[in-house]
Amino acid sequence: MSKVLEKLVTQRLTFLFESQGLLHGHQHGFRAGRSCETANHSLWLEVQSAMRKGGKVAIISLDVAGAFDTVWRQSVLQRLTVAQCPQNLFQLISDYFANRTVCYCFDSHTWSFPADRGVPQGSCSGPFYWNLVLDTVFQVEMPSGCYLQAFADDLILVVRGCSKGEIETNAQLALDQLIAWAARHKLVFNFTKTTLLPVTFGGRLSLADPPGFL
Repeated sequence: MSKVLEKLVTQRLTFLFESQGLLHGHQHGFRAGRSCETANHSLWLEVQSAMRKGGKVAIISLDVAGAFDTVWRQSVLQRLTVAQCPQNLFQLISDYFANRTVCYCFDSHTWSFPADRGVPQGSCSGPFYWNLVLDTVFQVEMPSGCYLQAFADDLILVVRGCSKGEIETNAQLALDQLIAWAARHKLVFNFTKTTLLPVTFGGRLSLADPPGFL
């Protein structure tokens, strides 16, 4: 019964946010009618657009560390407030988040720890709540020539410019903005998984001397 209730609540909230246009089109994960194929196609169109204008392009892949396990629930509730979520649903979700614990059992011993962050793994509502938080990244003002899209907890930043130096400058500004956004929502990026791909078609950029950023 709890799974049925959770599914109904998620469907109701999805309708609420979609009817108000509050789910961003650049998020391709956990969205009806969107998939890896639509994400790849959007990325291809963006790169092709830059190429047709004769510019240089670099693609930066970012991974949110922990993702579902580190979602700050206040960010979820704030988004529900912005959407003017009906009070009965808001109270139900607030209660759902409250006083959650993690229990660890070993032999005859049991330890309980407060779990004040994250959304339950395997839940049907978890991906929706994650999208509510990640969608706020598209409110961040990006430098000129930067394009951002997401698939679940992975972000793709496309940076275009007339020169390698311009790409480096724009990329650094964009990354600083994204890091600040993550800090506001108590998230961090896993920079060991950050990948830079310079687009070398036509000799525009070189793998031997790619753009750099901190």
